[in-house]
Amino acid sequence: MAMRVGVKSLYYALLTSDTSAGVSYGTPVAVPGLNKAGLTRKSTRDTFYADDGPYDTALAKDVYEVELIVADLPLATYNTLMGITQVGAEGRPTMNDVSPYVALGFAATKANGNLRYYWLYKGQFSPADEDNESKGNTAKLKPVTIKATFLGHIYDRSQERILDADDPNYLSSMGAAFFSSVLPSADSTPPTVSSIVPAANATGIAVGSTVAWTFSEAIDVNSITAGNFVVFADTTGTAVAGALTYNAGHTVVTFTPTANLTSAAVYRTMVNTDVKDMSGNRMAAPSITKFTCA
Repeated sequence: MAMRVGVKSLYYALLTSDTSAGVSYGTPVAVPGLNKAGLTRKSTRDTFYADDGPYDTALAKDVYEVELIVADLPLATYNTLMGITQVGAEGRPTMNDVSPYVALGFAATKANGNLRYYWLYKGQFSPADEDNESKGNTAKLKPVTIKATFLGHIYDRSQERILDADDPNYLSSMGAAFFSSVLPSADSTPPTVSSIVPAANATGIAVGSTVAWTFSEAIDVNSITAGNFVVFADTTGTAVAGALTYNAGHTVVTFTPTANLTSAAVYRTMVNTDVKDMSGNRMAAPSITKFTCA
């Protein structure tokens, strides 16, 4: 785990439904003044002993415990998190108040300057302790501390969502949209090759040309491999040696041959079905084209 040097951007969202049919949330709400977001992931381990020694072991993930320290917590926000009735400008706690389940989002700054984004999916806050005292000769700034316990969804047992800004698959649009919704956008559409240069059946292509595939959406850079993107001689089936690169948006993959292609030779290009988009959807069918050099 990377070292952390800061934390910011606190959000919460009310969990509106969690059943075997699915999960839904309200609109995320920003809470300014985050000082600390302490996260303890608990687990239990059981060891079975046999033949006079440890024989087998099992690890079970348990709840997450969170401690938040914020500069201030508006009364209305506090009442929402604690399930307290708000009447006008007043909060009116009762013995029957039950904290609602909420999702909690925040961003930690890593030592390399990049952010790690979090959404914790399902937690309940406990009422905060208060320590009020008279002002003396020196000022004492007292932040607000609240604690929560988080568990997994009923729907799929998932507990959290994490995004690293220095991951090879990271796009700036992911960070910009991360706190706009708790759950990632659903995507079941496989990627496709929307265009290729040289075009299919093109002739008279310069022997020093590259091959570029443009996709319908960003693709997982881990699937940009020599086995998934191939250019080969049509008559012999021999693969052309070269290097693969991709653009900043992960939508264009370019193959640059190590040496010039052969004049008047026919080449085929292939993208196979192991190429995936950012949601893990694989191409439904391979993309195969050919072109002829000048």
